[in-house]
Amino acid sequence: MANPSKIPRVDAPGPGELQGFVHSVSPVKISARNKYFNVIFQVSRDQYHRGVVFTADKHRQFERAAYTCTPVGLSNIRKTSGLGQDFNIQVHHGSTLEVTEVDVGMKPPPDSQVLKIGKVAAKVIFLQTSSEVVNAFGANLENEECWTADDTGKIRLLLYDDLIPRVLLGHSYKFRCISTADKGGLHLTTTRSTTVEEIPAIEVPEAFSFTEAPAEVIFRTKGLVSGVERQERRTCSRCRQTQTAFDCKSLNHRCQSCRLLQKTVLFPAKVSGTVVLTSGSTDVHLTLTITVLREFLECNQLSHLLQDVQSIEEYLLNTPQLLVEHNDANMVTSMRLGTEVSGS
Repeated sequence: MANPSKIPRVDAPGPGELQGFVHSVSPVKISARNKYFNVIFQVSRDQYHRGVVFTADKHRQFERAAYTCTPVGLSNIRKTSGLGQDFNIQVHHGSTLEVTEVDVGMKPPPDSQVLKIGKVAAKVIFLQTSSEVVNAFGANLENEECWTADDTGKIRLLLYDDLIPRVLLGHSYKFRCISTADKGGLHLTTTRSTTVEEIPAIEVPEAFSFTEAPAEVIFRTKGLVSGVERQERRTCSRCRQTQTAFDCKSLNHRCQSCRLLQKTVLFPAKVSGTVVLTSGSTDVHLTLTITVLREFLECNQLSHLLQDVQSIEEYLLNTPQLLVEHNDANMVTSMRLGTEVSGS
């Protein structure tokens, strides 16, 4: 690829906007005049454009879009001449990257390095202190990062959804059906087929010994729930595919992927969303993950509400008070009934 500072600007057809998927985010590089990094941007099933991003503070956004397979829209970009009729793209400080919807599915570039792995046995040496909700594989999923190690080395592993509460810091596990990705650095990621089995402790070199994650600043807010916006997702327990249309009142449902007709209870609901907590005259908008919600319902003997998502909204809206702990990104880390805490 040409030196990014010498690529000529051309008038490519259409406005300076593109929609698609981000691939192959490089580490930040330093030239004589600025910092930049490279990406590959997919705009259709088999069409890709090389890109240069001239603002290092966008690196995390592009990495996240690539890791989570999230469709994004790039606006206010520059299109520059490439080989033949192709063009490259330049992203600068005035460019924006936003989540969007596209009609094409994500497909890694032909030269990307993705490898399916049968099983890996490793010890968890680092675990992110709180999860987040990301758009991945066409759905909103709970995501948490950890690092694993064995006697040969260590590597980052991304956990999704139901696997998050099953993985603990300092414990050893056998992970089956995971895959590798090489987007800004080689890492492992769980898939819809991943299973986790705890195994006897694995000894790792002292250099890889587990460390506590840096302490997060946690805020406590007590108040009334004045608004709830839920996001519900149903997946097939056999093929793990997300269902785009689902009638929870029906006794049976036919999976839209494997086409098997199954009982509705075999498509468990995974709920996340936003809760508006009113404390005094202040409204706090908080993101609620399925892990925190499940723990809250189990502690209050309300697990059955997970079968009727609307009843969860109604229950929260009619709860006298909630005591919520959250980080500075307003991700809820725990919550309980405000009546359980006196003097708060």
